[in-house]
Amino acid sequence: MQQQTRPFPATRVADSPAFASFTLLLALALIFILISACGQPPRNPTSVLACGTVTSTEAVSKNASETWQAMRAGTCFLHAYQQCQAATLIYVDQDRLLRQDQQRTVVRTLTVEAASCQVSETLQEASSSTTSLCERVEGLRGALRLVSCGVDGTFYLILDAAIQ
Repeated sequence: MQQQTRPFPATRVADSPAFASFTLLLALALIFILISACGQPPRNPTSVLACGTVTSTEAVSKNASETWQAMRAGTCFLHAYQQCQAATLIYVDQDRLLRQDQQRTVVRTLTVEAASCQVSETLQEASSSTTSLCERVEGLRGALRLVSCGVDGTFYLILDAAIQ
């Protein structure tokens, strides 16, 4: 008895060439998604990146490691701002402190709010503290420029005076 061949294409979907192509494309898409996710830091909306503490005297220091740390902290904060990632940077303003009263500590705490992508500045002097929003942050050679921040308006946080 001879076996008859069917004149019709395969009856099961899994046997069809179109299904094989679809499966291959799906597998490639999943591999691409997994590869693109590698190397990306996990996004945790509640985590805040602490970029560090910088003193304005580090910016004019002759010590390369101090200026490198100041630049690294500033770069960290600028990158977080550009990515709308929650972050903080503490800047101890020695220049302002030396111009006024040496017993006072002037500390600026800059914070990127991830949800709104806005930067707030909390200025702490002696027993008072004021918080204001900044319009934006810009990176310049050796400094961060904070635009339209509260009573100080636009000002610069010097990170490395040697490259200014």
